[in-house]
Amino acid sequence: MSCLAVLFAYSLLVTDNIFQPGPGYVFLMAFSALAVWFGYRAQAPDWVEAPARFLGNISFALYLTHRMSYEMALAIAGGSPLLPLVFLVLAIGAACVCYWGVELPALRLLLGRKTSNAAAPELNPPVTLEHQR
Repeated sequence: MSCLAVLFAYSLLVTDNIFQPGPGYVFLMAFSALAVWFGYRAQAPDWVEAPARFLGNISFALYLTHRMSYEMALAIAGGSPLLPLVFLVLAIGAACVCYWGVELPALRLLLGRKTSNAAAPELNPPVTLEHQR
């Protein structure tokens, strides 16, 4: 978590273009790699599992609809301090509608069987390191 805090602070303090080669880019890449490594090795509390699974399920729909949700939030809340809350509600709502209304039915149709809300485990079988013959 501290790596993410460092990345956040760095992005607020540095005004240079961090996507150009240089020390800022190297610093950003190193701390990003550390954040992924620490995240991979971390044990999350049990109460995090359900929200993380939910966000994982709607993540693609959220990616597809976040820009539209932001534009709608701007139209509704403008420069209000409620803008982030309005955006969050609209983005998650739009992603849920797309996930449950489009993505899951398409998966059911393509796979020819019922899929649960936690579709990822059914679509990605466990990976083994042994060579299968």
